Amino acid sequence: MTGSEVLTILIQAAQAAVAGYVSKKAKSGVETILAWIDDRVAAQPALKMSTAGRKNLEKLLSENPSLFQKMLAHLVKSKDHQGIMLIGPTGAGKTHLAAALAQTVRHQDHLSTVEITATSALFNGRLVVIRDTPGKVEHGAELWKAVEKHQPSILVLVMAYGYLAPAGTGKEFRLGLRHKQRRKLDPYLQDGREEEITVIRQFTDLVREPKSKVKHLIVVANKMDIWLNKHAEILDYYQTNAQFQSALRDLLDKVVRPGQTAQVVTAAAEYDSFKGMAPDGQFSQEAAIDSVRVLKALLAALLRDGNLS
Repeated sequence: MTGSEVLTILIQAAQAAVAGYVSKKAKSGVETILAWIDDRVAAQPALKMSTAGRKNLEKLLSENPSLFQKMLAHLVKSKDHQGIMLIGPTGAGKTHLAAALAQTVRHQDHLSTVEITATSALFNGRLVVIRDTPGKVEHGAELWKAVEKHQPSILVLVMAYGYLAPAGTGKEFRLGLRHKQRRKLDPYLQDGREEEITVIRQFTDLVREPKSKVKHLIVVANKMDIWLNKHAEILDYYQTNAQFQSALRDLLDKVVRPGQTAQVVTAAAEYDSFKGMAPDGQFSQEAAIDSVRVLKALLAALLRDGNLS
């Protein structure tokens, strides 16, 4: 195929991907584009694509998630700039979760987000902004200025039951949890859970009560790929732990509309999220994708109920 034919097919495929998103049939933007192109090439013998060409196209799309984002921005005219903002401690997986919700690929790990970044995804046929935020308290003032400026419709508080990256301060956890080293994990996770609560309290202290309060707050217990066998215990922790609930209530009272409660959902923004510890044997890459789909469906319902302008 010529360059112009490839460009034409890419645009048509992006339109098909948008339609798939809106009708809730698509798994992801890249998958839909590739499937549509495969069908188109198969149906028209005049269009010939070599195996190498197909691989190059797949690489182009998967390694350039902004390409599909730009296609969406061009093709979808209805946009919500308030959108969704992810907050929470460093290492809880906010950046991975933002990428999973936007159905883009995050190729490079880094220790911490240091500035507020934005991507977008389709919800209910509208392009909704998803903002990822720094988790360190020294960025707290900047974070809450962004809350005031952007007036997000939904705050997503990302927790990880103490499994905060990086995994340990030395080599022990990165080399794998041998029997002797495993005993060190419990105090590590306890410290992590205390840090989660401390960060919520510190963020709440830093925030000025916004003029336009957030409509909804959701708590996402992330990294389910690691703790699937403790699912009921961890869900109960975030729903009933007195210290966590106290910190959460203070945050709700300050930034969220009166009368709202925080729903708690579980998810795995990625598979193999805690380096040095293998995922639960009953979990899979497909299960991680499904967990994000469930979260995205909840967010879509809240955005729809919010009657956003």
